Amino acid sequence: MRLRFTGCYTVDDFQMSMPEYDTLDLLQVLDALRLCTQCDNDGEIEYEFPCYNFVETLDGLWDPPPPPPAAPELCYGGLRLRSPTGTEYLMGSFFPRIQVQLRHFAQEYPSRDVDLYQWSEGSKFCTGRLESLLTLSRGGHELELKVRGPCDSRVACFYLMEDLLNALEQVFADMSPGLPIERHYLSPTSLRLHRGAPVVQPPEQLATALLRDGPHSSNISR
Repeated sequence: MRLRFTGCYTVDDFQMSMPEYDTLDLLQVLDALRLCTQCDNDGEIEYEFPCYNFVETLDGLWDPPPPPPAAPELCYGGLRLRSPTGTEYLMGSFFPRIQVQLRHFAQEYPSRDVDLYQWSEGSKFCTGRLESLLTLSRGGHELELKVRGPCDSRVACFYLMEDLLNALEQVFADMSPGLPIERHYLSPTSLRLHRGAPVVQPPEQLATALLRDGPHSSNISR
């Protein structure tokens, strides 16, 4: 079977490699096990295997927008997900399953105006004017999730981030039940300025800020 760097294969690709089997049945089983996802690519049915996705990161996926009035000012939010010390290596093994989950998330999203682009170490999900970026750290020890959108869509950005987090937590619960995942929130100001190393707020600092500022303080801001 010819290697495809996107990790997407047709039923015929598999059938030619294994003519003695009904590969459609096999692919449906693999889909049910969340090892791949059935996709419609311009009318042709394909199966996406993120574990075989070797596409490199494209430049410009999260570039700063043009300054106003050429483009609206954006609000930003984000966080890093980490597992406890000694279990960091698990994040890399979770990631292919996470990308399968994101494909299902995109297919089931209530809006039709959605787009999901995936590569070997990341995924970008867009819906309407909102964008989100999920990346695996270079060492494969943590995930970084960022969202952004026009300032008048701050609430929608918050709910998009929560929806994505729920999708990720479902994978953690399925693959490693009981494993605690820490949420380290990223400074919205650092994200808006596109700093290479954004300021990170550990969970205990966030709890202190919420006690000080009240429950209506937000981690999605300009």
